[in-house]
Amino acid sequence: MTSCTYNSDGRLIAAGLRDGTIQIWDVRGKFGQAASTGVVPVPKQQAMPSPNWNYASKSNQIVRDAHEVESEITCLSIGLNSTSMLSRGADGTLKLWDLRKFKAPIAALEGIPTGFDNTQCCFSPANDLVLTGVGASKEGSDGYLGIYDANDLALVKRLGAPGNVVAVTWNPKINQIAIGCGNRKEGTARILYDPSLSQGGALRAIGRKPRKETMSDYTVRYLIKSCTITFHFL
Repeated sequence: MTSCTYNSDGRLIAAGLRDGTIQIWDVRGKFGQAASTGVVPVPKQQAMPSPNWNYASKSNQIVRDAHEVESEITCLSIGLNSTSMLSRGADGTLKLWDLRKFKAPIAALEGIPTGFDNTQCCFSPANDLVLTGVGASKEGSDGYLGIYDANDLALVKRLGAPGNVVAVTWNPKINQIAIGCGNRKEGTARILYDPSLSQGGALRAIGRKPRKETMSDYTVRYLIKSCTITFHFL
């Protein structure tokens, strides 16, 4: 399992596996007490004598070959309507699913590489847009944040960023987007906002005058030479 998520009310749990499978559990079903889901037996040396957590015995919906086999499903995201789901794969694809007809994606994008195995995707708070990070190309050009229509994944906008765009989240309360980007040597975090639609957050710092410099802003370096001190006791 390489990714996992749940819907807004916690009744659906979705997981992406390295064999390209996506599985969904409806936790309103029957529950039991065990140390495994019944699919893969737990080794005896790891078995718990008195497990204290619940499980749903079987996944309610399974799609085989949802993504390329032996390629991580880097992220799953379920929309607030609990009917739409995104899956992002290290095979360079982004797919949109309807959980009411969970057999094949209703839309798919190809050729959008991932720089890391945990590249994320998400819906906008209004559930009308889809966001995902795109990695740098092999030719050396930087990645970008891709914004797409939530109905058919048609491109709405690209926002460039240095290196690979990996993390992305849209905070509904302050209406701002945070992304994490970079490479394996260094990384940066950026906040995207709208001057009229966003609240708080980055806007608290925008437009403020720089703080006046003080003496404490400067560091004086002292060079101390080694020396020998002899103590004389009376």
